[in-house]
Amino acid sequence: MKKVLEAQKLELDLQVGALAHKFDGAGYKFYLVGGVVRDLLLGKLNNDIDVTTDAEPDVIVKLVTGWADAIWDQGAKFGTIGIRKNSQIIEITTHRSENYVSNSRKPSVQFSQVIEDDLSRRDFTVNSIAIKIPEWELIDPFGGQLDLERKVLRTPLDPEVSFSDDPLRMLRAARFMAGYQLVPGVDLMDAVERLRDRISIVSKERVIEELKKLLKVENPTKGLLFLEQTGLLGLVIEGYDGVVSVPELAVNDISDELSLSWATLLYPIVTSGEQARVLLVDMRASNNLAKKVGRVIEATHQISSIDEASEPNVRRILFFWGDEFPEALAVLKVFKKNPSQNLLGVFTQIIESEGNRGAQSPLDGNEIMGIVGDGPIVGRAINFLNALILEVGLMSREEAIKAVEDWSSSSKN
Repeated sequence: MKKVLEAQKLELDLQVGALAHKFDGAGYKFYLVGGVVRDLLLGKLNNDIDVTTDAEPDVIVKLVTGWADAIWDQGAKFGTIGIRKNSQIIEITTHRSENYVSNSRKPSVQFSQVIEDDLSRRDFTVNSIAIKIPEWELIDPFGGQLDLERKVLRTPLDPEVSFSDDPLRMLRAARFMAGYQLVPGVDLMDAVERLRDRISIVSKERVIEELKKLLKVENPTKGLLFLEQTGLLGLVIEGYDGVVSVPELAVNDISDELSLSWATLLYPIVTSGEQARVLLVDMRASNNLAKKVGRVIEATHQISSIDEASEPNVRRILFFWGDEFPEALAVLKVFKKNPSQNLLGVFTQIIESEGNRGAQSPLDGNEIMGIVGDGPIVGRAINFLNALILEVGLMSREEAIKAVEDWSSSSKN
């Protein structure tokens, strides 16, 4: 372990070494635990530092007072005290054991004096490893270090117990497989297949957050395939009922908020952008994300439906969907529905000369009102000018004003 940790040990000592000595000097144990330990064993440094101790919350507060720059005790009844030292956030939690009831994933919590009790309640063996400091002693009762080396995903307890207690762990399994390239044990997959219906007791908000975390890993496909193979995917994303296969997700830097990943994932199971938007809203995604994904999917349908590579047709697409055009192309590429070279050439030409959304009106509503007067005629004038620009492309202000004046005069005759 010393060899693995050498590059990162000094930095962690600087962050929590003095605090560990305070706990040790007061007769309490201090363990790094969870993701920070897992990543250290992989040669990486995780900035999320979690600590577990046999000190109870009121004692933790006394020990950190004067050392921490800020203290949060809102989680004290669950054993967790949050602190900040300089810019580093640290969560310190009393060793816990948990008891679950069948209709809830919220356990009753009991404090424990035994680190093994705390490690046994964690989701996977690769997260059930602790390092006792200041001694830097590895505590690994469930073989998590070996599982990391062998690339195996297991649960510290029987997987049926673990997943029945907290069904959200079944979704987390997909994320860890994809993120760390782990292979599930046969008993783990069997347990998910048997217990997948228990995902219904998990709130939609927690499910969507876990799916978002899965889609953020570098290559989420492995995790999505696991969810598909176990039948869990269709329970969390309506439409993946075993008939539609999970696609390879489009991956590039053109998208934010996971809209490209979601659009690729939903494209095979929806018939319109509006259906995608409604589906995501029902899953408790944010309105902004749902709207963006809906627009990307609608743009893909609109691009696919162009029957003639004319400039007016292309401008109509860009006028409404130009902001989503790069993402729509990425989705179409995944499904081998690329536009023809001729059509792509027209898109490229217009975007380069007129902008991502094609030519825009040089006149605003007030300026048009000054030409035609107020009332319903303003809306008709705006529609006329927009339609004209879709046909001819860029217009100067002078050209637009003359066009509206001519249209107004003919409308009055």
